[in-house]
Amino acid sequence: SDGVSVIAQASAPEAISNLTIIEEIDDWTLSWSYVYMPTDFKTFQIYQDYDLIGETSGLVFKAKITKTQSNFRVIAVDTAGNQSTYTQQTVTITPLNDIASVNASYLNNNILMFWDKISTNKTPIFYEVKKSSSWENAQFIEKTTDYKLNIFSNGTYMIKATYQYSSGLKIESENPKILIVDEAQLLKN
Repeated sequence: SDGVSVIAQASAPEAISNLTIIEEIDDWTLSWSYVYMPTDFKTFQIYQDYDLIGETSGLVFKAKITKTQSNFRVIAVDTAGNQSTYTQQTVTITPLNDIASVNASYLNNNILMFWDKISTNKTPIFYEVKKSSSWENAQFIEKTTDYKLNIFSNGTYMIKATYQYSSGLKIESENPKILIVDEAQLLKN
């Protein structure tokens, strides 16, 4: 023995503070404060819904958005494996707005359906058009990034805005905007 002894710290590290989570285009950005950094500090562990998703020695961590609501926990860990109490926050993604208005007109012997673009920082936004009075059982007509669509028959049409994260999670506006098309009622040019 060389006369050096290592004494493991028996007490757990202090918990982090000021946990902030910001929704970005495709990620949650977690940031926090850690005022007292003990000499035996090892890492911060980040949990999403009780699953360990990563570690970092910094004060910022990015997590992919994979579900509409998540609970994040951040724990400080020292070299002896002692863990701080967790600091947690539950976050919910910002839903897409409903489409404000939809109309139709007769143009060059075609029925042109057109609608308002929704306001969001997500891109690309797709607009899904279906034909029926019930969204779940409706006939799919078109999915487009445009704000207009030629339709070819009378009936009840519905439209929702949709977005797909890189994780595969798809979100849509909560309520479809409904348009009842009756050729006899449209102005013809």
